[in-house]
Amino acid sequence: MGQAARRARAPDAALRGRRLRGDLRAPLAPPARVRTRRRAPRALPRALGRGALPGRVRSREPAPPLRAHRGAARESRAGRARRLVAPLEAGVANGRGLRILLVTGALGLALAGGLLALARRGPALAPDFAVPDLAGRTVRLSGLRGKVVVLNLWATWCAPCVEEMPSLERLHAALRDADFALLAVSQDEDGKRVVVPFVERMHLSFPVLLDPEHQVGDRYGVSGYPETFVIDRNGYVVEHVIGPRDWAAPGEIAALQALIAAGDGRGAPAPRAPS
Repeated sequence: MGQAARRARAPDAALRGRRLRGDLRAPLAPPARVRTRRRAPRALPRALGRGALPGRVRSREPAPPLRAHRGAARESRAGRARRLVAPLEAGVANGRGLRILLVTGALGLALAGGLLALARRGPALAPDFAVPDLAGRTVRLSGLRGKVVVLNLWATWCAPCVEEMPSLERLHAALRDADFALLAVSQDEDGKRVVVPFVERMHLSFPVLLDPEHQVGDRYGVSGYPETFVIDRNGYVVEHVIGPRDWAAPGEIAALQALIAAGDGRGAPAPRAPS
């Protein structure tokens, strides 16, 4: 009975074992149904209807609108800040403009006052100098005190200077017998080597002086050539001419003759002793 019973029960036991295993697998069935339900929307009909690509989930996320919203909020705050700061900036700009206007006006008044004071002071005393002529003799400006002096600074390479030389020669010829002196101070750095041939070529008879180191030009603040200074009998500069001029014109000669005739009574202050 024992073995027969066991053999008789074997098929049933196997069945029971299969049922038991089936029962054990039964709880796994619902996930299969869940997967079946997830397969249904794979076609994504609405997404396709809107033109989106399958699987492009990011196109359906609301992230861009949120970013746009945050950006708009930042812009609004910045706009409010600008509106609050704008009046302050305008006030600062207006204050700066007012300060610039006041400073400019003060500088203008100071300049006008300086020019007025200079005009009231009258002519400036001509700086003294001593330079050689073409023969090597030293000529000193202060040694010509009592004469009207026309001091001309020039250079051989200066075209306007060359144009002016004939009129200076005629001026010298017209006033050579009066209390008058014409000094043409060359500023050529090559000195006598270039000046002597120039004088000979131009047939100049008035005194030509050599100043290769520009000491005269520096003392008189010359910035270009020609520049001419008219100095009265007392040693004061009464006219400063920048550029060439026709010194032989009747008006120029008449003005110099009047200055010579005025003597010491033209009202200029007496020359101060050099310090």
